[in-house]
Amino acid sequence: IPSLYRVDLNDNSQPDAPSEIAAGIERLQILYGIDNVGADNAIDAYVKADAVADWDQVIAIRFWILTRAECPETGYTNTTTYVMGSSDGSEDFTPPANDHYRRQLYQTTVQLRNRVEGI
Repeated sequence: IPSLYRVDLNDNSQPDAPSEIAAGIERLQILYGIDNVGADNAIDAYVKADAVADWDQVIAIRFWILTRAECPETGYTNTTTYVMGSSDGSEDFTPPANDHYRRQLYQTTVQLRNRVEGI
């Protein structure tokens, strides 16, 4: 079963063993809304983390979570392509042929308020 995990750092700043947060999470895509033109608190672009030049310009986060059922369903064929935010389709997901799992895609955008600049 695909799951979402987290890894904490121990007292020596070394990674501890992964711990499961939620079962059934198949994919997670995050884009950062940046205000890089005019500092007017308007989102000028959504970009991946490696394209954020100045984290103080991030004013929103948009994310997609694709969940998958724990068990396959006899007679069900999933032919949906799940669009997960990339303009070039690189993050889109189409289940493998003869896949019998139901999925649900969730997407939301969260505005970052009360940000502390310079961190």
